[in-house]
Amino acid sequence: MPAIFGAALAFLVSFAVVALLFAFIFKVLPDAEIEWRNVWTGAAGSVVILLLWIYYASCILLFGAEFTQVYARETGHEIRPSPHAVPLTAEAQAQHRFPSAIWERTGERR
Repeated sequence: MPAIFGAALAFLVSFAVVALLFAFIFKVLPDAEIEWRNVWTGAAGSVVILLLWIYYASCILLFGAEFTQVYARETGHEIRPSPHAVPLTAEAQAQHRFPSAIWERTGERR
């Protein structure tokens, strides 16, 4: 089975489990009678909002890290790895397909 199908299946199963958990929360916790149709709509909406929140939070975090790195270099500060950092060899970069290794090897940017 190609990897894309496995990833899609994992996403769908995860989405279904989280939606099911939200649905049970919305059906059981309120002290009211709610139709399942409304419960499923609210659960699906909650999952979508949660995924968007995670996406935007990660974008903000990565932007902050990039901003910090650029600011430090522009102001003349040196960025040194900690003593416990493990160096990443060019072979490991190429194996994990990091862009810097591809650029160094081919001389072109994608």
